[in-house]
Amino acid sequence: MNKLIILFLIFILSSCNHKTIKKKHLDSTVQEEIIEMEPLIVKKDKILSLSELFKKANDFVLSNDYKNALLTYNKLKTIISKEDKPLLNYNIAVTYYKMNKFDKSLEIYLNLLKNKNIDKQFLIDIIINITEIYGKNKKWTKINELLDKYYKKFNFIDNKWDYIELSIRYEVALYHKNRFDDAEFTSLKAYRKFKKHRKIFSYLSREQRYFLSMGYFFVGEITHKRFKEIKIIGTVKKMTKILDKKSELVLRAQNYYMNSMNFKDKYWATASGYRIGEMYDIFYNQIVKAKINVKLTFEEKIVYKEELKIRIQNLLKKAIAIFEENIAMSERLSENNLWIKKTLKRLENAKTKYLQIKRIEIEKEL
Repeated sequence: MNKLIILFLIFILSSCNHKTIKKKHLDSTVQEEIIEMEPLIVKKDKILSLSELFKKANDFVLSNDYKNALLTYNKLKTIISKEDKPLLNYNIAVTYYKMNKFDKSLEIYLNLLKNKNIDKQFLIDIIINITEIYGKNKKWTKINELLDKYYKKFNFIDNKWDYIELSIRYEVALYHKNRFDDAEFTSLKAYRKFKKHRKIFSYLSREQRYFLSMGYFFVGEITHKRFKEIKIIGTVKKMTKILDKKSELVLRAQNYYMNSMNFKDKYWATASGYRIGEMYDIFYNQIVKAKINVKLTFEEKIVYKEELKIRIQNLLKKAIAIFEENIAMSERLSENNLWIKKTLKRLENAKTKYLQIKRIEIEKEL
């Protein structure tokens, strides 16, 4: 192997070391080429009766008797005051949603948006429910159009958790329209508010942990994409800088995924575990496949590739260890979702590559 090859190896290896029924719809589905969100289990309805006139209808909703709930709500239309009609219509929209009549529910919510007299908290409830319906149908453009218009009207001090949730919903919609910078900014700004006022949230519900975990996962996804898109190409000096940048992005994405795991949502924890292991596996593959600006004979190429694989095998070892830990975690949590299936498949592939490296090392010793 000539001096140029040795020099390249030195460089490359050094770089690798609501009030009546306060109900938000929670079973939207987020899907990308390999991202599929599980439906959330809907949280218990929270009753905050505006008037006893609503109690009977509310009880019907809580007992899943939606037909009688609608009949009762419709009777109230003739006797309720004009001021209370938006609230009544909101409840009707919630009921239609629970009946899976999403178009009817959405139509009512959109009409409620035209009412200029409703307060901001009521407005944010309506907007969250609209984004839920749009999310079920993956209408990310619709969510972006809605939140581009309304999001800046809200702030954490007034809306607290609703502000956090809306920020994360916005982030996911922005992500799916490739508005990565906007998505990252929106989400991280919300997390700064959350951390600053963490004492307000003495207890986090399953729903809240789900959203907080999902938000960090998608920030990790944005960083992960940036890492994958940087190609390892050019002169030895240029490639060294590229590897440094990619290493930095791997660590940053890993940090976001770890933050996602810290909120202990089973689905997003296993998704994040898979992504971390996948990054190290991808990094290994990208380095092995990188083209160098040095002319080599056929034999020299074989020697170079074998030596390179041996020197960067730690990337594979990390990937394998993370995949195995993800599987162990899923067993502890009794979780068996698509991310675990992906983990098992990727783990098998990584182990095959690692065994090939061990064979090369043994052959060199003979």
